[in-house]
Amino acid sequence: TFMLCFVVLSCAVSKRNNPPTDGNQFFGLAIGFVIVAGGYAAGDISGAAFNPAVALGLDIRHMGFTWGLAWASAELLGAALAAAVFASLRPEELGPAGAAQLEERAPGLRTRCASEFLGSFMLSLTVGLNIVMGSPATAWSIAAS
Repeated sequence: TFMLCFVVLSCAVSKRNNPPTDGNQFFGLAIGFVIVAGGYAAGDISGAAFNPAVALGLDIRHMGFTWGLAWASAELLGAALAAAVFASLRPEELGPAGAAQLEERAPGLRTRCASEFLGSFMLSLTVGLNIVMGSPATAWSIAAS
């Protein structure tokens, strides 16, 4: 859930990545690839349910109400953490800045290093989960991440 929310915020919601003059819709590919990577990597753990409401329904049905609330709470925590990381890496997105001001601001070294760490960590996590879970589509999942 963290990875999905972070990619949606970074690609589809970001003012810097979606200026009014740019009409591309490539963020759909990024979001789709996150779902493929997450689905194959964590599918055996969560059933590939990244939506807390869906996960809650499935967990209540199969594991009980208490486990369902715990799992949904973990997914909501992942979403909140993604929003916090997005806000810390892109503070300019939170203000009323126009598109011209966003294009002028270059990310600092701390932001670039944190972004690189986050991407490397997500790739390593995807590889590790695919190998541990014995995913039949490890190569596709790793390529998508």
